[in-house]
Amino acid sequence: MRAMFEILFAILLVLHILAVMVGVGTVTVTDYLHILGIRDRRLEKRSLFVFPILSNLIFGSLVLIYITGIIMVLARPTILESSLFQLKVALVFIVTVNGYILHHFLFPKIRNAVQIGDHSEKLIKQAAFGGSLSVVSWYSIVVLALTNYLEYTVWQFLIIYAGALVVAYNVAVYVETHRSKK
Repeated sequence: MRAMFEILFAILLVLHILAVMVGVGTVTVTDYLHILGIRDRRLEKRSLFVFPILSNLIFGSLVLIYITGIIMVLARPTILESSLFQLKVALVFIVTVNGYILHHFLFPKIRNAVQIGDHSEKLIKQAAFGGSLSVVSWYSIVVLALTNYLEYTVWQFLIIYAGALVVAYNVAVYVETHRSKK
Protein backbone atom coordinates (compact mmCIF):
# COMPACT_ATOMS: atom_id res chain seq x y z
CA MET A 1 0.00 0.00 0.00
CA ARG A 2 2.84 2.40 0.88
CA ALA A 3 4.55 1.70 -2.46
CA MET A 4 1.35 2.52 -4.35
CA PHE A 5 1.04 5.80 -2.42
CA GLU A 6 4.63 6.72 -3.34
CA ILE A 7 4.01 5.93 -7.01
CA LEU A 8 0.86 8.08 -7.06
CA PHE A 9 2.68 10.90 -5.29
CA ALA A 10 5.52 10.68 -7.82
CA ILE A 11 3.02 10.88 -10.70
CA LEU A 12 1.42 13.96 -9.11
CA LEU A 13 4.82 15.53 -8.67
CA VAL A 14 5.74 14.92 -12.32
CA LEU A 15 2.42 16.41 -13.47
CA HIS A 16 3.00 19.36 -11.16
CA ILE A 17 6.51 19.96 -12.50
CA LEU A 18 5.32 19.63 -16.12
CA ALA A 19 2.59 22.20 -15.47
CA VAL A 20 5.15 24.62 -14.01
CA MET A 21 7.42 24.03 -17.01
CA VAL A 22 4.58 24.79 -19.44
CA GLY A 23 3.65 27.92 -17.46
CA VAL A 24 7.22 29.24 -17.32
CA GLY A 25 7.83 28.36 -20.96
CA THR A 26 4.66 30.07 -22.11
CA VAL A 27 5.40 33.21 -20.10
CA THR A 28 8.88 33.25 -21.64
CA VAL A 29 7.48 32.90 -25.17
CA THR A 30 4.88 35.60 -24.52
CA ASP A 31 7.52 38.07 -23.35
CA TYR A 32 9.85 37.15 -26.19
CA LEU A 33 7.09 37.79 -28.75
CA HIS A 34 6.36 41.09 -27.06
CA ILE A 35 10.01 42.15 -27.28
CA LEU A 36 10.13 41.15 -30.96
CA GLY A 37 6.93 43.13 -31.49
CA ILE A 38 8.60 46.24 -30.13
CA ARG A 39 11.03 46.06 -33.06
CA ASP A 40 8.48 45.12 -35.72
CA ARG A 41 5.05 46.75 -35.59
CA ARG A 42 3.57 44.19 -38.01
CA LEU A 43 4.66 41.35 -35.74
CA GLU A 44 3.25 43.24 -32.76
CA LYS A 45 -0.18 43.40 -34.43
CA ARG A 46 -0.05 39.72 -35.40
CA SER A 47 0.97 38.76 -31.86
CA LEU A 48 -2.30 40.17 -30.57
CA PHE A 49 -4.03 37.05 -31.87
CA VAL A 50 -1.51 34.72 -30.23
CA PHE A 51 -1.45 36.27 -26.75
CA PRO A 52 -4.96 35.09 -25.75
CA ILE A 53 -4.03 31.53 -26.78
CA LEU A 54 -0.85 31.69 -24.72
CA SER A 55 -2.81 33.17 -21.83
CA ASN A 56 -5.20 30.21 -21.93
CA LEU A 57 -2.23 27.83 -21.88
CA ILE A 58 -0.89 29.60 -18.79
CA PHE A 59 -4.34 29.39 -17.19
CA GLY A 60 -4.51 25.64 -17.88
CA SER A 61 -1.05 25.22 -16.36
CA LEU A 62 -2.13 27.09 -13.25
CA VAL A 63 -5.23 24.92 -12.87
CA LEU A 64 -3.06 21.80 -13.00
CA ILE A 65 -0.54 23.36 -10.59
CA TYR A 66 -3.32 24.09 -8.10
CA ILE A 67 -4.95 20.66 -8.41
CA THR A 68 -1.75 18.66 -8.12
CA GLY A 69 -0.36 20.97 -5.44
CA ILE A 70 -3.45 20.68 -3.24
CA ILE A 71 -3.50 16.89 -3.57
CA MET A 72 0.21 16.67 -2.71
CA VAL A 73 -0.28 18.87 0.36
CA LEU A 74 -3.21 16.74 1.46
CA ALA A 75 -1.05 13.65 1.02
CA ARG A 76 1.92 15.19 2.86
CA PRO A 77 0.69 18.05 5.06
CA THR A 78 4.13 18.48 6.63
CA ILE A 79 5.14 20.30 3.43
CA LEU A 80 3.21 23.28 4.80
CA GLU A 81 5.72 23.67 7.63
CA SER A 82 8.42 24.95 5.26
CA SER A 83 8.53 28.75 5.06
CA LEU A 84 10.08 28.51 1.58
CA PHE A 85 7.17 26.32 0.48
CA GLN A 86 4.78 28.94 1.85
CA LEU A 87 6.67 31.56 -0.16
CA LYS A 88 6.31 29.42 -3.28
CA VAL A 89 2.56 29.19 -2.67
CA ALA A 90 2.41 32.98 -2.25
CA LEU A 91 4.24 33.43 -5.57
CA VAL A 92 1.80 31.09 -7.32
CA PHE A 93 -1.02 33.22 -5.92
CA ILE A 94 0.76 36.37 -7.19
CA VAL A 95 1.15 34.98 -10.73
CA THR A 96 -2.50 33.93 -10.67
CA VAL A 97 -3.83 37.35 -9.64
CA ASN A 98 -1.36 39.17 -11.89
CA GLY A 99 -2.29 36.93 -14.83
CA TYR A 100 -5.97 37.65 -14.27
CA ILE A 101 -5.30 41.39 -14.23
CA LEU A 102 -3.07 41.18 -17.31
CA HIS A 103 -5.57 39.10 -19.27
CA HIS A 104 -8.80 40.86 -18.31
CA PHE A 105 -7.78 44.48 -17.77
CA LEU A 106 -4.39 45.28 -19.24
CA PHE A 107 -4.41 43.23 -22.45
CA PRO A 108 -7.54 44.99 -23.83
CA LYS A 109 -5.81 48.35 -23.27
CA ILE A 110 -2.64 47.08 -24.94
CA ARG A 111 -4.64 45.72 -27.89
CA ASN A 112 -6.28 49.12 -28.38
CA ALA A 113 -2.96 50.94 -28.10
CA VAL A 114 -1.35 48.67 -30.68
CA GLN A 115 -4.26 49.08 -33.08
CA ILE A 116 -4.16 52.88 -32.93
CA GLY A 117 -0.37 53.04 -32.56
CA ASP A 118 -0.42 55.08 -29.35
CA HIS A 119 1.24 53.74 -26.20
CA SER A 120 0.69 56.10 -23.27
CA GLU A 121 3.33 56.41 -20.57
CA LYS A 122 0.85 55.10 -18.00
CA LEU A 123 0.09 52.01 -20.12
CA ILE A 124 3.80 51.41 -20.72
CA LYS A 125 4.47 51.45 -16.97
CA GLN A 126 1.45 49.21 -16.22
CA ALA A 127 2.48 46.70 -18.87
CA ALA A 128 6.10 46.81 -17.72
CA PHE A 129 5.08 46.16 -14.12
CA GLY A 130 2.65 43.35 -14.97
CA GLY A 131 5.09 41.65 -17.33
CA SER A 132 8.02 42.03 -14.93
CA LEU A 133 6.01 40.71 -12.01
CA SER A 134 4.93 37.74 -14.10
CA VAL A 135 8.36 36.75 -15.37
CA VAL A 136 10.22 37.34 -12.12
CA SER A 137 7.58 35.50 -10.08
CA TRP A 138 7.39 32.48 -12.40
CA TYR A 139 11.16 32.14 -12.51
CA SER A 140 11.32 32.62 -8.73
CA ILE A 141 8.96 29.69 -8.27
CA VAL A 142 11.33 27.53 -10.29
CA VAL A 143 14.37 28.81 -8.40
CA LEU A 144 12.68 28.05 -5.07
CA ALA A 145 11.83 24.54 -6.22
CA LEU A 146 15.33 23.82 -7.49
CA THR A 147 17.25 25.35 -4.60
CA ASN A 148 15.18 24.24 -1.62
CA TYR A 149 18.21 22.32 -0.31
CA LEU A 150 20.25 25.53 0.07
CA GLU A 151 20.21 27.31 3.38
CA TYR A 152 18.68 30.72 2.81
CA THR A 153 15.85 32.51 4.54
CA VAL A 154 12.63 33.86 3.14
CA TRP A 155 13.92 37.40 3.72
CA GLN A 156 17.13 36.72 1.81
CA PHE A 157 15.12 35.36 -1.07
CA LEU A 158 12.68 38.29 -0.97
CA ILE A 159 15.53 40.80 -1.16
CA ILE A 160 16.85 39.13 -4.31
CA TYR A 161 13.29 38.83 -5.67
CA ALA A 162 12.64 42.53 -5.08
CA GLY A 163 15.95 43.44 -6.71
CA ALA A 164 15.17 41.29 -9.74
CA LEU A 165 11.71 42.85 -9.97
CA VAL A 166 13.14 46.40 -9.88
CA VAL A 167 15.73 45.56 -12.56
CA ALA A 168 13.16 43.79 -14.80
CA TYR A 169 10.70 46.68 -14.45
CA ASN A 170 13.28 49.34 -15.27
CA VAL A 171 14.57 47.39 -18.27
CA ALA A 172 11.01 46.87 -19.51
CA VAL A 173 10.15 50.57 -19.14
CA TYR A 174 13.37 51.53 -20.93
CA VAL A 175 12.72 49.12 -23.81
CA GLU A 176 9.08 50.21 -24.13
CA THR A 177 9.94 53.91 -23.92
CA HIS A 178 12.72 53.49 -26.46
CA ARG A 179 10.23 51.85 -28.83
CA SER A 180 7.68 54.59 -28.45
CA LYS A 181 10.22 57.19 -29.58
CA LYS A 182 10.80 55.42 -32.91
